[in-house]
Amino acid sequence: MKRIDATDWVVGYQDKTYLVLTDEQGCMLAATMPDYGVVIQRRVGFSADNYPLWAPYAAPPDGAYRAEDVSIRAPQGHVLAGTLTVPNSRENVPAAVLIPGLGPSERNNGTAPWMPFCDIADALTRAGIAVLRVDSRGVGKSTGDRTNFTSFDKADDVRTEVAWLRTKTGIDPNRVMLVGYSEGGLIAPMIAATDRSIAAVITLAGPGVPGMEVAKYQVEQPILKDPSIPESDREKEFTKQLADALKDLTPHENSYLKTDPAEYDRRVLCPALIIQGGADATVPVRSAERIAFFMRAGGNTDVTVRIFPGVSHSLLPDPFGGPTGWVALPAFLTTPDLLDEMTRWSIAKLKGKHGISPLAHGQP
Repeated sequence: MKRIDATDWVVGYQDKTYLVLTDEQGCMLAATMPDYGVVIQRRVGFSADNYPLWAPYAAPPDGAYRAEDVSIRAPQGHVLAGTLTVPNSRENVPAAVLIPGLGPSERNNGTAPWMPFCDIADALTRAGIAVLRVDSRGVGKSTGDRTNFTSFDKADDVRTEVAWLRTKTGIDPNRVMLVGYSEGGLIAPMIAATDRSIAAVITLAGPGVPGMEVAKYQVEQPILKDPSIPESDREKEFTKQLADALKDLTPHENSYLKTDPAEYDRRVLCPALIIQGGADATVPVRSAERIAFFMRAGGNTDVTVRIFPGVSHSLLPDPFGGPTGWVALPAFLTTPDLLDEMTRWSIAKLKGKHGISPLAHGQP
């Protein structure tokens, strides 16, 4: 802790620095973490009623939209369970299907306090777009065997979700968008490449290089940032860690490693928004431009790329980006600027002839 003057302090904790403002008695009034976009303020006059509890799969306490539990029967016999959030008092609305990353995921793509799909569903549904998010096959309330599950099986499950959504009363079947996170950023183009009725695609930290290149990048990044490993030993350490990482892979992981996204990206012709965090240490940052390059090379004239500096693979403000550091981050709300960009772009691409509300993220 370092005192600057009577009311200004600098407090360090691990690799983070807080700039603290106090009153003359030393009572904290505010603290900021500029690298993470976090501001903490001491406020008086607020009661517990100002902060109602919000269950992970429920509608928001302010009643801005509805939330329905859904069960979708897949042709293979398993059930995909999830949550559909729907704008209030609207008919024939556009919709989005959220697609999670590589690991087995429940519908929020993470547990509290990190629930990026809950944040995304909230932002889009407040803007007038229905959102379907689903527990992965064999996870949560979804049934099915994951023993031989692959990326292609995952794509089939998302196709089932899209088909179900198009039959749902109040949903415009011609305005369904795919939003894929991480491996989901591969699955979304995989589906849009063959389904020309998909209205739009958003990839979030999606891979733009073959799966093996992603694996190499994930192993390499911590080694390059570890000062305890001499530069002369890095190649040897990389070879060892990569060999360890490739042992005992699941069929899902194997199918992902053998897939080249370019095969599908070049066949996506619908509007596409490619979002990448500049501090991503899990998927190469160059992925964003590679996805866009192959989409444009295939004839797509509506491709937008947005890079968010200081945002990691978690979609959180995190300038260091390492996955082992996520637990110590100071905040777990998906980067607001990223949510706002998604929302504005989605409104522009999905509004169609019926129009949807231009409500900004966070407004009831």
